[in-house]
Amino acid sequence: MDKLSPNVYVETGYRGSTVGAIITPIGVICVDTPLLPADARHWRQQITQLTRQPIAYLIYTDGHRDRVLGHQWLGGLPVAHEATWEKMRSYGDALRQQVVEFLSHHGAPEAASEISQHLQLGLPQLTVSDGGSLTLHTAKPWVTVRPVGGANAGSVWVELPDQGIVFAGDLVTLNTHPFMSESNTKVWLERLAELRDPGYFANKIVPGRGTTFRRADTQKVTDYLTDIRTQVQQMLTARRGKFDATELAQNFVERFPIPADEHERAQRRVKAGLERVAEEIKAEKHRRRK
Repeated sequence: MDKLSPNVYVETGYRGSTVGAIITPIGVICVDTPLLPADARHWRQQITQLTRQPIAYLIYTDGHRDRVLGHQWLGGLPVAHEATWEKMRSYGDALRQQVVEFLSHHGAPEAASEISQHLQLGLPQLTVSDGGSLTLHTAKPWVTVRPVGGANAGSVWVELPDQGIVFAGDLVTLNTHPFMSESNTKVWLERLAELRDPGYFANKIVPGRGTTFRRADTQKVTDYLTDIRTQVQQMLTARRGKFDATELAQNFVERFPIPADEHERAQRRVKAGLERVAEEIKAEKHRRRK
């Protein structure tokens, strides 16, 4: 566990997402959950060693399964973007089966069994919409949930202005391929530029996956997204709108480290991102013609 300030703690050692705990007089505000039930219980135990305060809120920085499955073992009122509520509302047995199969084949059979038998999703009970923000605590530490888009429609940042800290979710990841299948890369690049702006308050950026880093470290994701947009645009132009994600994928798969048993999944993730960007660029071109 890393202590970012007297009130803010981050754990990067769990499988799936980086998670946070913000200690306030009204209770603990958690940011995202561990994927595995045992990790979620461990995280709760770690928090109880920091404070006697209960967990008051649990913020989902988006609706990806890695960061929302642990609510039942943590507690707290779930908070998220309204798009995350819509996404999670559609989750059912299909998601459960996907998670169980993934964990069964990737070294976590006990977690797969527990999720298969006992999973209860914590749907957001408090939501925020685009164009607004939600402040959960107005004294130190000030905690605001802000919709930002980019990685997906439900992406939010958890901003702590008086602490100089932002939980940026999957808009910034360290040493792993970004999840892009629901992205708007144009907005995403704008948000990354905002993080690097000297006028932005945060000097500690907590990514959705990986360890805390500096503003300048967001440049790696910016370069990745920019290169993808450029190469997708070039292919669409040269082939008059026809697109082949498989052909371009090899240009990007090795841009981030990949565990030995994850190459197939990484290729699928990159291809899904390329296909999404192709759709995005086609839509941009259509809007310009109107």
